[in-house]
Amino acid sequence: MGLQKRGDVSEILNVKRNRMPTRRGSGFQIYRCLFLALTFFLGGGVCLEHTVAQGVVVNGYGGYTWGYNRPGDVVAARMHAYANVVRSYGYGASKYGEYLIRRERAISMNLDNRMKRLKYYFDAKRINRAYREETHYDVRERQMLSNSRMWQQVKSLPELANKNSGAAQNFLLHRLSSTVLSFQYASERGLLNDQEWVDYLQLEPEAYAHIWLKQGETRFAASTGQSLDLTWWPHQLRDPQFAGPREKFMDARNAIAQEVGSTIEYDELSQLSDAHQALADAVNVAFQEAEKTSGFKNKDRKATDTRSEWRRAFRFLDGMHVEIRKLKQSGSRALVTGQMGFDPNAEEANFIAFLQYMQRNGLEFAPASKDPQSIAAYNTMFLLMRDLYVLAAEGDSAITDPKKKYRNR
Repeated sequence: MGLQKRGDVSEILNVKRNRMPTRRGSGFQIYRCLFLALTFFLGGGVCLEHTVAQGVVVNGYGGYTWGYNRPGDVVAARMHAYANVVRSYGYGASKYGEYLIRRERAISMNLDNRMKRLKYYFDAKRINRAYREETHYDVRERQMLSNSRMWQQVKSLPELANKNSGAAQNFLLHRLSSTVLSFQYASERGLLNDQEWVDYLQLEPEAYAHIWLKQGETRFAASTGQSLDLTWWPHQLRDPQFAGPREKFMDARNAIAQEVGSTIEYDELSQLSDAHQALADAVNVAFQEAEKTSGFKNKDRKATDTRSEWRRAFRFLDGMHVEIRKLKQSGSRALVTGQMGFDPNAEEANFIAFLQYMQRNGLEFAPASKDPQSIAAYNTMFLLMRDLYVLAAEGDSAITDPKKKYRNR
């Protein structure tokens, strides 16, 4: 039953009074009124009707004074409520304390894990640095390792050495420059005074014409000192229809070679470039006409040989263009006069003198040409240089592996 209105208070009190036993007497009524007043005062604004109604009607039961429907139940419920609030505060405080403890433990474990990660990172970095210090090769050590492997290949497996490209000869030249070709080594060992070695270290004078040297991008024959051998032209360029442009180019080139003075004039280079362009244009026209013929398009051997001959002709023209470009860049007549060449017919000319000439002029071996004589000359030169370096290989520290002791662990 819900709360009663204020106008029904007297009726409720009358009903309650009529239902009470009369054996209580008037004293009990006085105590009851005092208790109600105290309840109203302690309730802090709880209306009298609410108190009486709750004392009279609760769950449809309101018969006995000492039952559960007396007005004191409100105060007890309120005190229980305050007690629950206090207990809840205490419980919440205890749980919050436990939460703080768990949170601090989690933070502490997180910090421990971070420290472990940092320690692991720096330990791994330290181990990696130590390993790299043991196995890492700097520029000098890498070159020593490369020299060691190259020497093992040249000495024990010469069939694997790339002799026709000049790589093996250049390796031996660099190693000989600091040992056999040095003045100290020659003076102490007296190698050039040993006639047996001098006779052995001989290369036929004709072979120097088939050995190609280079200085930077400039390529020329060892004996002639010229980048182009114009004594022989490819088969397609020897065609009579190219005789006129070919002779004009030779005249312009010979004019540069025979002119006095070290510097090439602008007009001389212009005439040489124009003559080369005229020859290239004539060859292109003839090649375009040849492409239209049926013999050029066939897949038989004759057509293949024809196409190969045209490719050689165009490569020869490209070499002529490179020579002209080098002449324009340097302005020196040395490429066409042969001043860079080595004279194999000189009185004291021998193979060691040839190597010393290369060393003093900063020259290296260029790849061999397709000529069989050039391949034979490169092979003979490789054998002579290898036998010469064997004399000093044992004491040369540049062909040892500096980190071999670490790699064999």
